[in-house]
Amino acid sequence: MWTNFLLNAVTIVTISLSVLIVSMFALFFMNASTMIDFWVKGMGIMVYIEPETDKTIISKIGKNIRSMEGIADATLIPKEEALVKLKKRLEDQAFLLENLKDNPLPDAFEVHPERFFQNNDGIDSIALQIESIPGVAEVEYGREWISMFSRFLKLFKLSAWVMTGLFLMAATFFVANTIKLVFYSRREEIKVMRLVGATENFIRIPFYIQSMIQGALGGIIGLGILYCTFRFLLENSDPNIAAIVSGLEFLSPMLQIQILAGSIALGWTGCFLSLSRFSKFS
Repeated sequence: MWTNFLLNAVTIVTISLSVLIVSMFALFFMNASTMIDFWVKGMGIMVYIEPETDKTIISKIGKNIRSMEGIADATLIPKEEALVKLKKRLEDQAFLLENLKDNPLPDAFEVHPERFFQNNDGIDSIALQIESIPGVAEVEYGREWISMFSRFLKLFKLSAWVMTGLFLMAATFFVANTIKLVFYSRREEIKVMRLVGATENFIRIPFYIQSMIQGALGGIIGLGILYCTFRFLLENSDPNIAAIVSGLEFLSPMLQIQILAGSIALGWTGCFLSLSRFSKFS
């Protein structure tokens, strides 16, 4: 490897870039999925009641909601209380609400689903049931935002698979060509080894070891670059988003081992494809 340093260095860099791309996408999807689950679990469904609805009917609506399957609790927020909370949130702009003759806010219920129903499909099902209750004007729970983000993730995942495939193919190609060039550069030595009785496995194993070392080094470098970049972004993130990024996690040790094993297998595959072209190595 040291004799063909430049050639092997290019191969290792290509493998490390492939590992970096794969690991980066894995890290993104892992944290994105965690964040979506966290947002969905912490999400409350706001149920707005039609204006001028009688208190007795509002109470019945609350009972109907609480009796539904998948509902953990439903808290009534009277429009008077909602107006007070709105004024507190506005703080310096609260004077804008002082001259209101009537309270424009509706009575509402803040509904929290049970843990089993804390997913996109479960919340959709609950929201549809609540909307069918007489007296309910509107149900809000950020459905459009979650759906849009989920569609973006699916599109991004498709792009990730395409890019990953291209980089893996490029890495395999570089490994295969490196082994081929090394084989040709040492063909006279290999002929002598055969003449003195060396078996094909004895000749072939060093090439496999070389390619697997290339894969291992590429995997370590790729994961190392990703980890350093991840730590740098965490430590130098904007204070406004510090609370969000503080919950991000790096790849688990098991996943790192799997990626490293994959990079070693990538090196082995490139070597196998290269040596299988020669009839004596088949």
